[in-house]
Amino acid sequence: PNNAYTVEAYKTNGGATVDYSIKVYLINNNNKLLIYDKYHDYDADIKWINNDIIYINGITLELSKGETYDWRKDES
Repeated sequence: PNNAYTVEAYKTNGGATVDYSIKVYLINNNNKLLIYDKYHDYDADIKWINNDIIYINGITLELSKGETYDWRKDES
């Protein structure tokens, strides 16, 4: 909301035997940091909660704390 952060979302497809995934990158000084990586996702539903907190497909991340989400490390 205050333009302190820029994010880019990408839908990826690894080919015929691999499902889609969504990857979201935080852009900072021309550097890209992967903050969200989820397999079996087809769309990116992104909402800003406030200046530092972003909601991506049901996952809430606090960017000022460096939080990220990677489906391979999901323990739920």
